Amino acid sequence: MSRNYRYRVVDVFTHRLLIVHTDADAVDALTTSALELGFDVDWAADVDTIERLTADEHDTIWLDLALGDFDGIRVLRLLRERQPGVAVVLESDSDASVLLAARRVAERSGLRVVDTVS
Repeated sequence: MSRNYRYRVVDVFTHRLLIVHTDADAVDALTTSALELGFDVDWAADVDTIERLTADEHDTIWLDLALGDFDGIRVLRLLRERQPGVAVVLESDSDASVLLAARRVAERSGLRVVDTVS
């Protein structure tokens, strides 16, 4: 007797990316790439949204260090308290010393810096 089985592949792992960035064009490009890779994407560009979304669990945070009123170092401190050990990608248009300093702050806070982008 033969049996016909139907299988459905279900991705039980949801990969969540939080993009903390104020440049909408950069966010669009990052979001497009992340969605193609299977991430669910959240975006925060203002203080209230940053504070609200950093309370949620994410697998990876893409953090532009130049956020205007709410600097990236402050976001790193929030992440240390709310999402210890989360993977972080740091971005800065400043010179390499800014990225290096931010990387040190993040790593000393227990965050995993997986890449830096300038």
